[in-house]
Amino acid sequence: MSEQLANQNETVKLSHARCIQSQSFLDDFYNSFMGSSQEVRQMFVNTDLEKQKSLLKDGITYLIMYDADNIIGKIALKNIGEIHNRNQKNIEYKFYPIWTKCLLQTVAKHDPKFDDDIKLAWDSVLIRGIDFLKSQY
Repeated sequence: MSEQLANQNETVKLSHARCIQSQSFLDDFYNSFMGSSQEVRQMFVNTDLEKQKSLLKDGITYLIMYDADNIIGKIALKNIGEIHNRNQKNIEYKFYPIWTKCLLQTVAKHDPKFDDDIKLAWDSVLIRGIDFLKSQY
C-alpha cells in the first residue's frame, strides 16, 4: 500500500472513530438511507434495526480493513458480499451509491473535523470495498 493510500486509510479510521462515539451516528445513517427512497425503506421492512446497526458498524470497519489489505477485512467482506449477492439478499448495484452518499452525509454530520480531505479519504477507502462487493453480486 502506498503512503498516500495508507494515510487516507488512517484518516478514515480516525474519522470513523470520532463518528461512532456519537450515540446517534448509526440511527442518523439509517434515517438518511431509508429516507432516500421507498425502495430502500422496503428492504428493511422485516429487519431488526438494532442488529442491523451492529452489522453496519462492523461492516464499515471491515471496509476500512479491506482497504488496508487486512486478511480479516478481506474474509469479512467476502462473507458480506455473499450475503448481499443475487442468491441471498439481492442488493443491486444501484443501492451502493445511495448507501455511500448517505454514509458520507452522516459522517459529515458527526465528525467535527470533517472537511474536503476527509471526504476524499472516505471516497478512496470505500470505493475499493464497494467495488469488491459489487463483483460478488
